[in-house]
Amino acid sequence: MGGGVNFGGPPMPNTLSLGAAGTYTDRPTVVYTPLTGAHFLKVLMTPIPPPALFPLIESGWPADLLLQLGVQTVNGVSNRKGGARGRAADPAFSQLLAALQRIQASGAVSLRTEMSKETKQEGVLLTLGRKDISPETLADQALVRKLLGLRPGLHEFKIVYGTLAEADDVIAIQTRSAFQIMVELGADIQVPANHAAERRTYATSSEPAAGPDALLPLVRIQSGTSAPNDAFAAVKYRDYWYWIDDRDLRSKGVFTFLMVIMTLAEKEEKAPPPVVTIPAN
Repeated sequence: MGGGVNFGGPPMPNTLSLGAAGTYTDRPTVVYTPLTGAHFLKVLMTPIPPPALFPLIESGWPADLLLQLGVQTVNGVSNRKGGARGRAADPAFSQLLAALQRIQASGAVSLRTEMSKETKQEGVLLTLGRKDISPETLADQALVRKLLGLRPGLHEFKIVYGTLAEADDVIAIQTRSAFQIMVELGADIQVPANHAAERRTYATSSEPAAGPDALLPLVRIQSGTSAPNDAFAAVKYRDYWYWIDDRDLRSKGVFTFLMVIMTLAEKEEKAPPPVVTIPAN
């Protein structure tokens, strides 16, 4: 783009030339402000509140998978604990998850959130169905009450955060933090044998005991010296590739769930939203 201005006159006119040039690009740049400092530590280490976790079950997430991932104990019945001082889950925990999964599949369970008038805090109520229940589902409901020490015949239970319940109509749940969940998933990485032998890392957790109610690994992260051919997610570290196979639906679902963990742990201060800029260059 240009132009000119003439002033003066012959025989020696004065000429002033003006010009400008530019380009415009509509490729946006998204700038994220990461969590840092005390707020990052709070989000990472704070257990997920039960009122944030359980609505996911009501919306269709598998109860057994969600509780295996996000819960450490239910009325004192303990889940697996990974890491350096890990231990296996209580046999009753795997029985509990299997029974809850069958009850959920039958549609004979519901959850709702209520606001306490005294504490002004949200609480979760679990209701076991009463009508049109098959004998198999009734047996599963009775098993859940037995494993958790709940009152026989009662159909509605209050869910609270804690390790042990103070009454037989309460389910005390000790949820995990985002950090604890990542430790659990890390325990299932198939690390190279020589890395474990050289004490670079801990060996992969042993395979779970077989059986209809046995807990399956939460995620299967494979490793090898060659790049994977069909990976959902992959990363290279110390000359080894680590990946989740694209045909492993369970691992893909758990890995995707990590994206919402930080949101579930948020209770007060909100993280700054991303800033979108469109450079003109």
